[in-house]
Amino acid sequence: MKKYVNNFIICIVFILIILVRIVFIFTLELPVDSDEAVFGLMTKYIFDGKDYPIFVWKAHYVGTVSCYISALLWKIFGVSNYILRYTMITWEIVGIIFFLCCLTKIYFC
Repeated sequence: MKKYVNNFIICIVFILIILVRIVFIFTLELPVDSDEAVFGLMTKYIFDGKDYPIFVWKAHYVGTVSCYISALLWKIFGVSNYILRYTMITWEIVGIIFFLCCLTKIYFC
């Protein structure tokens, strides 16, 4: 029974994290910050066919998978700042799921 309660709490926390991020995107009309601008510029270069980077400019420890996915979504849905944010939220969700799976394996076996 304790295992189900712990899994339920983890699921509630996960859902709250996702809801906060979605509300944050839809309600706040924040300008693009510098990190988001770099990803946006890289996505634009990929979208235009000018450059196909492997690492983020001046941050050689970060990959550009999200930029390629955003460029593909731009080709499908059109250029939008929200597409960049949705792509980042998707990666955050994947990271949270991975973290929660590791957490449950370590502490709640």
